[in-house]
Amino acid sequence: MAQLEFNDAHIDDLVWQAIAHSPCSKDFESYLALFMKPRHDAEACQQIERLLHAQADEQATPCFPQAIDALSQLAVSGDSNAQFYLGKCHSFGYGVPADYDQAFKQYTLAGLQGDLRAWCNIAGAYYSGIGLEHSYEKAMEYYQKAYAIAHDSLVVRSISRMHINGYGVEKDAAKGIAIMMQEIELGDYDVLALLGNMQMSGDGIPKNEQEGLRNIRLAAEGGDDYAQYLLAYSYEYGRGLEEDCSLAVHWYKKSAEQHFAAAQECLGTLYLRGEGVAKNGAEGMRLLKIAACNGSASAAYKIGLTFLNGIDAIPNAAEASRWFQFAADRGNMSAVLELANLYEAGNGVVEDQAKANQLFLKAAKDGDRWAQFSVGYRYWVGKHIEKDLHQAFKWFSIAALQGSSRAQVAMGDFYAGGLVCTKDEARSLAWFRRAADLNDYLGMERLGYAYLVGRGTEIDYPEAAAWFAKSADLGSATASYYIGEMLRRGLGMASNPGRASEWMLSAAEQDHAAAQYTLARMYADGNGLAVNREEAIKWMTKSAEQGDEDAKEWLEEQGLAQQQA
Repeated sequence: MAQLEFNDAHIDDLVWQAIAHSPCSKDFESYLALFMKPRHDAEACQQIERLLHAQADEQATPCFPQAIDALSQLAVSGDSNAQFYLGKCHSFGYGVPADYDQAFKQYTLAGLQGDLRAWCNIAGAYYSGIGLEHSYEKAMEYYQKAYAIAHDSLVVRSISRMHINGYGVEKDAAKGIAIMMQEIELGDYDVLALLGNMQMSGDGIPKNEQEGLRNIRLAAEGGDDYAQYLLAYSYEYGRGLEEDCSLAVHWYKKSAEQHFAAAQECLGTLYLRGEGVAKNGAEGMRLLKIAACNGSASAAYKIGLTFLNGIDAIPNAAEASRWFQFAADRGNMSAVLELANLYEAGNGVVEDQAKANQLFLKAAKDGDRWAQFSVGYRYWVGKHIEKDLHQAFKWFSIAALQGSSRAQVAMGDFYAGGLVCTKDEARSLAWFRRAADLNDYLGMERLGYAYLVGRGTEIDYPEAAAWFAKSADLGSATASYYIGEMLRRGLGMASNPGRASEWMLSAAEQDHAAAQYTLARMYADGNGLAVNREEAIKWMTKSAEQGDEDAKEWLEEQGLAQQQA
């Protein structure tokens, strides 16, 4: 049996009537989350987007409690649908503080009247341990209550997986599959899609990608929205199939037309990129907004990026900040980081360094390695926060162990200088190498310098030159400078001032002060270059403007100190 349809129209309309003119976007988000197929989804999405820009939204009085009052009156009269939805509101905190005792009471009343969704929600609470004490045995008991009412696909999927995994019952994969096959033979495409996905991933059953894909395709062709999404995803990412974005778009469209939120988001992304379909920013944004309003934080984040970077939209940092905030409020840490950057720069929002620090720290505590590095860096240099090398070392350590190459470079610097840790040049070298192995140009640059001067290792000029060359290829001005120095001085290679000047010029043009000074001296002294006083003064002035004391002294000796900016 496929997933049952319930006659919830009167409940849907009752809730909508209560919130239709609400000044709170949260009311409309709760409405969309409450119903599987909300009747007023388009209007709700429009209201959410409108209120996203309303300054007074946070202080506005919500209307959802009025919906709760109406539901309560109907539930008291014995309406099982009202009892189920009232239980759901109490369970998830829609319009009322979350209270699972009340939720359990209402679910029980609805379940006793034959609403299997109520038993499923109680089973889900026992399964997850959210609202009720975790118990697979109790979860299975309530799923069985629902199964006794009807073999709804949601119930079948849950019971079969518990048998396959041995949750609450003796593990028996054959029995779990048999339960699924019984429904599949009756035409339940939703269960067929689940079986196919399990076969593709080897989740509790032997992995068989081809058989899994066959079952997913059969379910998709049968009109199952979940299967259509899975098939589209397989085409987009080459999951058991040759990548084909045009076919991915075809199946995403079919799934999205049935209001499958994940498909709407994926399809919207492909429209923005112009992959598998003609590029259409307006359609891409429309689909992403629908997905975001239905609770997708990642879709809201993508909308924010679109406005921030001006991808098929006029660049609008203020609009980007609103969508990033929307996504951040729903737990998207990438959006938290983007918000932190906006508050730090005052881009689209009023500059607020305290807010930026708070957001960086929030993402760092959540485990984001870039945020951890950012917090460490801010403590290291005292950037809008009191300088604290111990805190810097702590956050660099955490980020470095999670694979942040830039944090690994920082760890190398700390051990090289003995900053709040015992000086250890060997450990410093090891950290630089880890960063270099991750293709970090600073790690390569530091590793090259270690071999150049013998820090933590023997002096090895060829090795130094090799790492400097790799770093310079990735844009390091400092690496270019050191290659120039090695050529100029004849370290590990024949002295060649002419070639050295080319490397110095490359670094000098990237505003490397030491390279600008050296290049100026080469022009002044005719070392590898024809004497050119004008060029010498130009580069020496640039170096002095960056604070190079040797450059300032040279200009003073030449009576040119007044040319410095």
